[in-house]
Amino acid sequence: KATFLVRSEGELLQAADETMVEHGAGDVILQPFSPGDAVSVSFLIGPGRRLAMPAAAQHLSTDGRFRYLGGILPLDSQRNARATSLAARAIDAVEGLAGYAGVDLVLGTTADDDAVIEINPRLTTSYVGLRALARFNLAEALLAVVAGDEPPRWEWRTDQVRFTADGRIIGLGD
Repeated sequence: KATFLVRSEGELLQAADETMVEHGAGDVILQPFSPGDAVSVSFLIGPGRRLAMPAAAQHLSTDGRFRYLGGILPLDSQRNARATSLAARAIDAVEGLAGYAGVDLVLGTTADDDAVIEINPRLTTSYVGLRALARFNLAEALLAVVAGDEPPRWEWRTDQVRFTADGRIIGLGD
């Protein structure tokens, strides 16, 4: 929300005005643009346990607003491993996380260009895609991990799952 790609002082002033219209006064965050592929990794987190689920590619608008349009998962194994490694380091850096958390990040041209964008300590839209990909009850796994119990055996489909920002599955299969 109220996210803008800004390339000049004039664009910054315009973005500030639009932010005020959309959300009123308040704090803002300025950060450098990180080019690359937008991805997310979701985790189930409980006492002494952090379990990563398959990473998802995020589809974002190309109008400079980075609006979330949905995603597709899983990523190929190499990109999944790279995304999961970075996202796990971000999760481990924040004390007190429990339950379901999603990490948004950008995979750059090389691993040195990768960047964490944010951590969402809540269910994210990727949950619907992960649920479709899982051959087990994902909600049951979440409750077990939070309670400190052993989750059901994880088994994931090999097909790709496509989903929209409003949580609809629009494709299952290669």
